[in-house]
Amino acid sequence: MPVYSWACRHVRELHGPSFSGLGPGWLVDLVVQDSAGQPLPLWLYSDFIERLNQLFPGLDLEQIDVAGSGPKDGDTVSLSLLSVLMARRLMAPIQVESVAVASTFRPDVESHLLQGHHHDLVGASLKLAVQMLVLSLDHRGDDSELIRVQLVADVGKIAAMANYLSRHAFTNAVVAHAHQRGLALWLLGVGRAEWPILQLGTGNFSRLVCSTACDADSMIAAGICRQKVQTNQILSRLGFPVPRQYRLSLSSDQAKLQSAVDSVGYPCVVKPCDAEQGRGVTIGITNLEALQQALERAQEHTRSDLLVEQHVEGHYHRMVVIAKQLVRVLRLEPPYLIGDGQGSVTQLLDQVSRSRMQEGAEEYVSTPVKLDDAVLATIADQGYAPDDILPAGVRVVLSADLENRSNWIYGEWLDRVHPSLAQMAVAIAESLGISNLGVDVISTDITRPLQLGCTKLIELNAIQTLNPRWAPVFVDRLLPPERSCHIPLHVVICVDEADWPDRSWIERQLRLLPGCSLAFPARLASQVDVENLSSQWTVVPYSHPREPLMNRSLAGLLFLLDWREFLASGLPAAQGLVHVELLGSLPARQAAQWQRFCKSLPITNTRQGPEGFV
Repeated sequence: MPVYSWACRHVRELHGPSFSGLGPGWLVDLVVQDSAGQPLPLWLYSDFIERLNQLFPGLDLEQIDVAGSGPKDGDTVSLSLLSVLMARRLMAPIQVESVAVASTFRPDVESHLLQGHHHDLVGASLKLAVQMLVLSLDHRGDDSELIRVQLVADVGKIAAMANYLSRHAFTNAVVAHAHQRGLALWLLGVGRAEWPILQLGTGNFSRLVCSTACDADSMIAAGICRQKVQTNQILSRLGFPVPRQYRLSLSSDQAKLQSAVDSVGYPCVVKPCDAEQGRGVTIGITNLEALQQALERAQEHTRSDLLVEQHVEGHYHRMVVIAKQLVRVLRLEPPYLIGDGQGSVTQLLDQVSRSRMQEGAEEYVSTPVKLDDAVLATIADQGYAPDDILPAGVRVVLSADLENRSNWIYGEWLDRVHPSLAQMAVAIAESLGISNLGVDVISTDITRPLQLGCTKLIELNAIQTLNPRWAPVFVDRLLPPERSCHIPLHVVICVDEADWPDRSWIERQLRLLPGCSLAFPARLASQVDVENLSSQWTVVPYSHPREPLMNRSLAGLLFLLDWREFLASGLPAAQGLVHVELLGSLPARQAAQWQRFCKSLPITNTRQGPEGFV
């Protein structure tokens, strides 16, 4: 290993368009130089990777495909590229993209720009990778060991966050579609039941999203949906058909059980009052002994009371309301076979599995049924074995599992549902003040009017389980593509202090931009003369430009930057740019670079000079 010294070792965040790219990302300049001051690539000799693996066990750097990402084995690779490859490994399976760019500060050095859907996680991973590389080259003494231990802990935190984000399939699909549409996106945090909370868009044009819920969904409505008894009462008072119910406490005696049976009748259903997704539910109860067993099972899934409910005949349907519009009606039923008098249970199962897995099938499954012990037991209860020939027309249910519905049969019924039922679903959402709602019904015939009594409402869901392919529908209903999702941004960059606008200039621009607030880096507060600005405008000093962009009370922003801020981090955002202006004169080389940059922007309103906005 040659003697070296550090020339550059930092990671910079690009908020928006810059000389290095047109979108937000993270730029890494990690350079060592030889004794003559020349950039020195790192030789990837075998013991270097081995040393990294020793310092950071569990990272498994042998899996980093250096050869497939640039130089061949035995050649050299820059530290910047290696840090990017390590960052990818740290945040796997989150998808990221990288591109080599010229360094803003050292044009003779190749830097790398790393971008991904989860912007903050990308930055944290890249910073950690740089710290690990620096430590591996400068590993000395006890202090280094303390740093190494902390970095190993940070590796675990990055991996945990990446795994957490990757397991929310619908949220990831929302994120992917938002990026495809060019929407600004931030991860705000973790919400109830561990769903990530996202903000899509900027300012008061933005929306907050948590799984299939959004900021237009009432907290009161969400509370109602979680309580089955309250849901039943409110739907009944709204005039919608619901099954009879009787509430039992966990300490109910035999007399209470008999009262429940007298009120509801047989057959009946037992369910916990506060559980979701079929947990603890027993259907088709026809005697007191089965009722007692069902109540014992339901007790394992509740912190509240139990519910005895009238059994309703018919098919189970989920009516999906998004932005107070019915967009989907899904029929779900347990997997079944219908005999043809020729095929065995096993043969018929193979045939229907293939037909239901075909694209465009009228009835489809996400996971085909397998003849495991539970399915074999269910078939045996109906008097059949796998090799038995099913008589023509005989229906055999393969699974009665209400909690795991992955192998249930799905059918799309939106184009067949009666208009009165569609109106009912939207009316419930309107009445409860909730924009997105899952309305569960059981119906013997969903094509017939509600008034004929074929359909009963059994449950409401504030958070729905939607297939990721429905994420574009969800996003486009909340944020229609034909409307702007970003508040207008006007950016003024000052070359140096002598070009900084005075208070009267700033106030004149704000008068020309009705509804706009003033935003600028907090370190520039003295130059902006905040104290003497008129109180009629909102003034927003920030440590990070996302702060005013995420402020949902703001309708537009005038950003003031200095040239140093622009070089380091680019424009404040890539979305919503209306006007970009440069105050002051640049040296010839930088002026040419600025002109090329302006031409690359997706706007035509750029200017250099003191004239102001038009």
